[in-house]
Amino acid sequence: MPPTSLPPRRRGRLPYWFALILAGCGLTLDLEPPDPLGQGDDAGVGPVDLSSVDLATPADGSTPVDSGPTDLGTPVACESDDDCAAADCLVAQCVAGSCAGTPVADGTECDAGSCRAGACVPTSCGNGILDAGEVCDDGNSIRLDGCELDCTPSCSADSDCDNGVLCDGTESCTPAESGGSFCQPSASPPLPSDDLELCGICDETTGEFEVEYQDDDADGYPRWSLHSCAVIDCDDRNAAVHPGARERPDDLVDSDCDGDDDTTAPPLEACYVDGDGDGFGDDDTGVPLEEDALVCPALLVPDGGDCNDADDSVNPGHGGYSGAPHCDAMMNCSFDWNCDGREERKYLDRASCLFSRRDECEASEGWYQRRIPDCGEIARWATCHWTILGCLPEVAEEPRTQTCR
Repeated sequence: MPPTSLPPRRRGRLPYWFALILAGCGLTLDLEPPDPLGQGDDAGVGPVDLSSVDLATPADGSTPVDSGPTDLGTPVACESDDDCAAADCLVAQCVAGSCAGTPVADGTECDAGSCRAGACVPTSCGNGILDAGEVCDDGNSIRLDGCELDCTPSCSADSDCDNGVLCDGTESCTPAESGGSFCQPSASPPLPSDDLELCGICDETTGEFEVEYQDDDADGYPRWSLHSCAVIDCDDRNAAVHPGARERPDDLVDSDCDGDDDTTAPPLEACYVDGDGDGFGDDDTGVPLEEDALVCPALLVPDGGDCNDADDSVNPGHGGYSGAPHCDAMMNCSFDWNCDGREERKYLDRASCLFSRRDECEASEGWYQRRIPDCGEIARWATCHWTILGCLPEVAEEPRTQTCR
């Protein structure tokens, strides 16, 4: 495919199509622009990880062509081919202002034997026969399949396979038919310890499950899900409706989720001072009522639960998310804007981009890091894009703030 027919995206300072050409030939090349946060990390997607890509078979099923540029190490700026130093089995080239290399024909003599897919290997390596000095020989040019281009195993110990992610179990170095060994994903990732954690998200840095809820109306009661993780809300569109809510007479609404459209409200036990006028009072200001009272005295409200009664945007009915905390008069600050006793983060997805279908890939986005950021934390956000190499992440130029409620 000529470069002009590829998508006109750019990543960093080089054309996006150039990054894909380099990646298709086994590249580990850092094309990322500087970190917008100024913390020393790049802002782009980082070196392309081809550990799960079959480089011998393109995604479209066509016959592979092993003639594109190949990495010569750390990118070096150039104006012509003469500015680039050659390497074994690679012809130096200046492509789009950076040195790269094109593999010479397989079988070309080199210092250690002969060239194979741009690497100098013993002459007998790659013939599918285990010759003297070889640990394995699978006769192909596929990396990370158990036997590498130089006829050595893809791994030698389980520690070589550790991806640093604690939520997908323990990877193992498994013997291959070729005589080598390859990294095998865990067949038994960690499981939640109880029903509550079934609704949680595993933190890849600790292996622990962070319990999160999908509470659309922010009343502290999550909507129905595949797992029983809490007391479920019968109407997650209305913050006034949830288990334990006070019934209101003659509204024909099942406010307390008990299955009955009550027409008579139960007596009030207390009413509260509403200091900020948002309809909710501080529990500490509760005033006991006489038996069978159905209405509150003047200046009092029937609903408590306000965790900051000096701010009318903080109350059990608050539904929005914020990237900044609220603070009381004593400068005790919290991201719990809906007073449900926890700080609920809005963005909980990671941009793994591990999809085999285009529609799934294009619909995915998330944080470009292993750990989900805490409330108010700024981090990089990525969107998955379908390319000739499959699904790859593209990091947004502007970082995103984790909002909470």
